[in-house]
Amino acid sequence: MSGATPRRRFAPGTTAADLRAYMEPYVARLGYRFSPDADTVAFTLDAIVSIIDSTGDAFCPCRMMTGDPKEDARSVCPCIYLHADEFAAAGQCWCGLFVRTDAPDDLAPGMEAVVPEGPVEVRVAAAGELRDGEARHLKIGKRDIALFRVDGEH
Repeated sequence: MSGATPRRRFAPGTTAADLRAYMEPYVARLGYRFSPDADTVAFTLDAIVSIIDSTGDAFCPCRMMTGDPKEDARSVCPCIYLHADEFAAAGQCWCGLFVRTDAPDDLAPGMEAVVPEGPVEVRVAAAGELRDGEARHLKIGKRDIALFRVDGEH
């Protein structure tokens, strides 16, 4: 671990409500929402606020920090885009803070849920977000994905 001071993405005093307002529109674009389990959401957001207070960033509370900034960046919450296949299959992220929009409200929080077999549809962007002629590059895990919209088709 280097002696450099880590960059703070969040100001001291960031609250759970601040995090929710910051994260909600982002995860919605990926096809996720906050868990309907209010206790899980409150507990997890409070844990992330504590992590922000000590590190300056919103690391996932259920992942171990390694001290390697590049590796630890894979655990910045919300990390849905980095683990899209796993989370899509389980219907939620590791800690259960976010669930897929099509997940049932009674889904058990956390990755204790049964992971279905076979291919799973993973939303990477909404077609309506691209204008005609627009292209977008996405990096999801180790995959590079190019999206294009031409004459209303995608």
